[in-house]
Amino acid sequence: MTIESTLAERGDRYGSFEHHACIAQDLQDVMRSQDGWARMKPDQKQALTVIADKVARMLNGDPAYRDNWHDIVGYAKLVDDRMARDEQAANTPAEWPDEARIDAIGQNGGTGEHYPAGLSE
Repeated sequence: MTIESTLAERGDRYGSFEHHACIAQDLQDVMRSQDGWARMKPDQKQALTVIADKVARMLNGDPAYRDNWHDIVGYAKLVDDRMARDEQAANTPAEWPDEARIDAIGQNGGTGEHYPAGLSE
């Protein structure tokens, strides 16, 4: 397979690369101009960037090509999975190091109460 045959195949499926590029850049310009863009994490920005590219391919070429839809779902899933991990980590209490627990017990006379001096339940 030559590069020429690959480019011809992609052109048949996605249309003119120059036109695709205009659509993709317009979509990305709109996304980047919004206030919310600055609040996004890098993986969210990258996912939206490649999703915009897939959308541009569909608008310029074959919207029935399922691979583009499949890729969009995949990029969204990558971000969702990372966000779920972050959420789980934020809701998982950190272990209290054994040394700190032993020190606290020693400071309260071994009563089992783990409150700093002056605090009670």
